Amino acid sequence: MSLIRRWLRRTDRALDSAPAEGGTRWWERNRQTVEVVGVWLEALGVSAAAVVALSQYQANSTAERVKQTLAYRDRFQDERLYNARRSLEDAWNARSREVFAILRQPDGEARLASFLKTAVAEAHLDPAITNIVDFYDELQACTTSDLCDHDTAVRFFGKYAADLHGLLTPYFQAQRDELRDPQIASGVDYFSREYRRSGGKGGVLAATKDSPARN
Repeated sequence: MSLIRRWLRRTDRALDSAPAEGGTRWWERNRQTVEVVGVWLEALGVSAAAVVALSQYQANSTAERVKQTLAYRDRFQDERLYNARRSLEDAWNARSREVFAILRQPDGEARLASFLKTAVAEAHLDPAITNIVDFYDELQACTTSDLCDHDTAVRFFGKYAADLHGLLTPYFQAQRDELRDPQIASGVDYFSREYRRSGGKGGVLAATKDSPARN
């Protein structure tokens, strides 16, 4: 039984034992008003408690989502993914002049897809690209299901996704057309898009050369 209802009962008993005034006790004349006030006070108390509980739940949920996202940051820095990113960086540094030369041609974008496919095969980059793409697909699933924190994920992983998207979009599109799977690299697309929407904020893990390998 609530404290307010206990108070009402104690008040009722106290007023019942008091001398009658004019043949009508005060409680009988004001019972409905007091009960209505009591109900409203109880409702307000419940509402306030619910607001506090909801705020605490949201704070705890946000903290847990951020914690989960930071676990992905640690995964992104592990040796396997670091080596994958480093392989792509080395391949880009070795072929960047060729890429820019192709893009300056009238049909540059069309030719770039074929060039990238050949470059990926020659440098044996398929495993590296697959590792990174799989990571972003998992992170997207975690973020869109509210298990990871969106803003934290975009902050840490958006810049690299945008850079990768800008470099390998023709390659990804060729893979989608060839395998008839429009979802290939959807995680990279998602975080590249969210990074641009954020105004380009973040990019903590953007530069692979600044990320020390873990042994």
